[in-house]
Amino acid sequence: MLNQIKLHLNKANHMIYTTFPLIQENHMFLSIFTEIHQAVCKIIIFLINKERQKMNIQIYKDPKLNFKTFVNKVAPKYLKEGQLSTLIEILKINKKHSLSSLEFVRKNKFVIMVNDKYEVLTIEKIKNFYKTANNILNQIKEKV
Repeated sequence: MLNQIKLHLNKANHMIYTTFPLIQENHMFLSIFTEIHQAVCKIIIFLINKERQKMNIQIYKDPKLNFKTFVNKVAPKYLKEGQLSTLIEILKINKKHSLSSLEFVRKNKFVIMVNDKYEVLTIEKIKNFYKTANNILNQIKEKV
């Protein structure tokens, strides 16, 4: 599972620091974000499974209960302050993307519209998401 997480982060890294500067296409923001989101989801699954194997937590059929368990019991053991809020922000943006009726590029921003509200992705924001996810992966490798 750690190899799969690293693969998603390597793809995101390549797109952020190699491909994007070459082609300067803001539509790539969504592809990069998707790779980061997939890595984050796998990080959460990996940590939940790790704690379940140690018999520290119980797994439920309800994904919302499992996520609540992750936030309250698992995340404090593995994540530094601020990292959990970044993970939650990534999940919320992905949810908005899936519900979005309109998405467009405006200057150096990718805008996701949901109802009358919008979420803006910039390359700086995406780099921050990438760095946080990569730092979490490195922390996990140290603790496992």
